Amino acid sequence: MFETDWQFYRTNHWLVAKNILEIWWSAPHKPMDAIIKNTVAPTMGSRDRRLVKSVVFDTIRHWQVAVDNAETLGIKLSVEWAMANIMAHYTPERHALIINIIPKVDVVPLTISPAGAVNLPPFLYQKYQKKWNDEQIMGLVNAKMGVDVRLNTPKIAEQFCKKFKAENVGGLPSAFRLGGNAPLSHDKWFQLGLFDIQSLASQIAMARVATHVPHHSSILDYCAGAGGKSLCLSQYYKDITLYDKDSKRLENAKLRAKTQGKNFNFQLKEQYDAVLLDAPCSGSGNFHKNPWQIFSITQEKIHQYQEIQWQLLQKSLGFAPKFIIYCTCSLFEEENDIVVQNFMKQNSQYKLIHNELLTPLTHNCDGFYIAILKKF
Repeated sequence: MFETDWQFYRTNHWLVAKNILEIWWSAPHKPMDAIIKNTVAPTMGSRDRRLVKSVVFDTIRHWQVAVDNAETLGIKLSVEWAMANIMAHYTPERHALIINIIPKVDVVPLTISPAGAVNLPPFLYQKYQKKWNDEQIMGLVNAKMGVDVRLNTPKIAEQFCKKFKAENVGGLPSAFRLGGNAPLSHDKWFQLGLFDIQSLASQIAMARVATHVPHHSSILDYCAGAGGKSLCLSQYYKDITLYDKDSKRLENAKLRAKTQGKNFNFQLKEQYDAVLLDAPCSGSGNFHKNPWQIFSITQEKIHQYQEIQWQLLQKSLGFAPKFIIYCTCSLFEEENDIVVQNFMKQNSQYKLIHNELLTPLTHNCDGFYIAILKKF
């Protein structure tokens, strides 16, 4: 949950959350953040928005059973049932208040399928079953973690831990995790560039790059986005170029680089020693943080992502790299190992020197895949 002190919840939070969920039911492929933004009143404060989002996200963690029983219950009652499932967190007094809004659903026998029990659509459940049992699947889709940051100045580690009640994680000197959900973007240290918000998974993956790719190498971050991976790599490399087909996203990268005192290149050259591809994907490694995405992804979309991933690998060859670093935030083989293996079949000069799937179960971090290919 975003907020563990239940005394702050009010009837209004539930009413707004219920409205959001009913809207989303009819448009499950629409980004949840957009629905929340358009539904929550502008006058609602940041804490109230956080509480509404908390109710929405925790309700979605019971969504598949509601979907399975929608024909029997109807849309309205299905949403109410899903919301009723998180009442157990509340005090009896708060429970008594909420029960006036959300009626008990105890007269209709519910169907709970194996997929519904772990809150996954059947086609996704089948994918997870290839590697994990039901208990492990629950651990993947419901993992709870704090906020991860990367220190740009390791010397402040002790003061940082005291100030934010953080702990060092991942065996990396610059990686720390906060237990709470403080608004870090407004903190003076953040604004001065002393630390950056970055997932532990990304930090571990970029550390793997530094282990296998010589530090004098020139690197092209070909799907740079807001520049997070490049900022992390700048601990190890000096010659880094950022590119993204969406030039607007690079504006944020330029701002972050300036704040953190980094000198990046933004003009493409003909050749690089290494190309980093943080490819678009299903985002299944982040389902625990964004549970609504579980119900927006389709098999067709995954196939579309596979095509994009393949095209990016092919494009990377144009820069004649010695190393290709392929990453996704997906847990699915068809976006990870299978894509890499198919690429190597057609480009036998590249050999796999490292691949790894990071998960909440193995590394206590978001799901993240990395493969490092070397040209021989």
